[in-house]
Amino acid sequence: MSNITKKWKKYLAESNLEEPNKLYLFDFDDTLATTDKKIIVKGTGEQLSTADYEHYKIAHPETTDQDYDFTHTDSFVTATANENMISELKNAIKSKIPTAILTGRMHPGPVRNYMYQNHGTLVPVVAVSNPKYSHLGATDAEKKANWIKEQVEYGFNEIYYYENSDRYIAAVQSMANQPEMLEKANIIINKVDFMTQSELELDEKLKKIG
Repeated sequence: MSNITKKWKKYLAESNLEEPNKLYLFDFDDTLATTDKKIIVKGTGEQLSTADYEHYKIAHPETTDQDYDFTHTDSFVTATANENMISELKNAIKSKIPTAILTGRMHPGPVRNYMYQNHGTLVPVVAVSNPKYSHLGATDAEKKANWIKEQVEYGFNEIYYYENSDRYIAAVQSMANQPEMLEKANIIINKVDFMTQSELELDEKLKKIG
């Protein structure tokens, strides 16, 4: 059993769970928060925001992690929060239901530090592009889907997944629709539109006017 599996099971055991079959998972980039750091395309020098990167990956599916320089995004300190999703995550934690951040990043540390330092929240972070998850698939999207599949095998039968990326959503949906998965679990995918606090306030005002 890997160290990460032992830590995860220890986390579950210590959570004093009221509903042990549920699991909440949140993507980070452009779901919980967004940074102004850029991802560099090594071959061309193009600078991509995290949102642009998702579109670029769809347009260039042949590219791999080695084709990009994530140095700047990996070392971020500050970010703009999606306050609505941060609130959802905190509510999930308060409910005593297992909750984790599932990110396509390589390093969990910056995300974990940001959540604690900026939002006072300690939450497990699973960074599927880390080499330790290489067995889960060839792409970050496959790895996310297969990591969730592993959680079903551990016994979770109701999983709530919050994600902004169509690419990741498609991979998880494909996995969730497999006959054996449909028999074992209900995987609810929530498509997230990133909104800053000022955008949320404007949206609320428009709703009242309408």
